Amino acid sequence: MKIGQVRALTLIATMAGVSGVAFAGPQYDQCLMQSLRGARNSSATALINDACNKLYNSGSVFLPRDQRYYACILENVPGVESALAAEQIAAACRRQNGL
Repeated sequence: MKIGQVRALTLIATMAGVSGVAFAGPQYDQCLMQSLRGARNSSATALINDACNKLYNSGSVFLPRDQRYYACILENVPGVESALAAEQIAAACRRQNGL
């Protein structure tokens, strides 16, 4: 990983309020690079970072509904320009997946 990538990921984790995140590898990095490309605000960035982290870094086993929730976030949040819209999309993803 290049120094610029490490700095960018550190900034993203800091913006999202995540501490001690171990950057797992290519799948996590790819998730961030693809999904954050269209991020327009810090709320969207935080939701995207959390989804990538949970799917590719956490080492936890999720129920299918949890995986669908994070996939919903990654599908619908990039490009959202307002914090309110990002939070409403997250709420819709939670409802849609029974969370």
